Amino acid sequence: MSGLVDIVETSFYVDNCLHSTPDQGEAKAIIDGLRQSLLQGGFEIRQWASNVPSILRHLPSEARSASSECWLSQSSTDLQELTLGLQWNCLDDTLGYRNRVAEPAQPTMRNLYKTLASQYDPLGFILPFTTRAKTLIQDLWKHNLSWDDPIEPLHLREKWSTWIAELSSITKLQFPRPYAPGKSDTPSTVRELHVFCDASERVYGSVAYLQVTDESDEVHVTFVLARSRVAPRKCLSMPCLELCAALSGAQMAKVIQTELTIPTKSHTGLIQPRCCIG
Repeated sequence: MSGLVDIVETSFYVDNCLHSTPDQGEAKAIIDGLRQSLLQGGFEIRQWASNVPSILRHLPSEARSASSECWLSQSSTDLQELTLGLQWNCLDDTLGYRNRVAEPAQPTMRNLYKTLASQYDPLGFILPFTTRAKTLIQDLWKHNLSWDDPIEPLHLREKWSTWIAELSSITKLQFPRPYAPGKSDTPSTVRELHVFCDASERVYGSVAYLQVTDESDEVHVTFVLARSRVAPRKCLSMPCLELCAALSGAQMAKVIQTELTIPTKSHTGLIQPRCCIG
């Protein structure tokens, strides 16, 4: 019962439960336990989805999601579910992005912010792309534009047009959901968290990767999380920006250590400038 309590406390986001386990039998037991326990409080959990057909067949049809039901009845149908704003392709077990191409509109500061805010990216997969738009917006504010003024000067408008033209390509990106293949998830697996921090004159940030070494010494490296910030308009020295990047990495590492439910052997922070080493 304590395991179910932990899942309810850590795996629910508003009305969505997201949980992963390498064992099909354990997954079925968790589903049964959650459905029975929460039903006692008047909460009927529905719209279940999984990348394993046998787990879906374990559920009554009314408890499955509509796309899961269609997948079981028509095996050629792709099973895709929305997962906290991302597109989960259950067949390939990958995460991708929905089509959020901006509607044709006069390029103004208001529309720029609206378009950028609609690119939901909780883990930072497309951070290099969205950060380009953030630096462009910072450049535009230097020209004292109001919210509904057309974007000027012309070269900045052309940069925005190029960014918008590339936006539709985001839907082609697919990222593996698991941190490592299922065969690598054994008691002897060694996991290490590596956090990289860096800064430039325009942007600073950090990125984390999980290195998994299985019992055959095969190494898998997977992206975990990334964060970036545009450097302040007030000019800061590079040592100061590098320290901001190091702080960003330390804060992100703390969040990952708190939220990551799999054990890790070590945590390594990698920074280049000596000014961050005291």
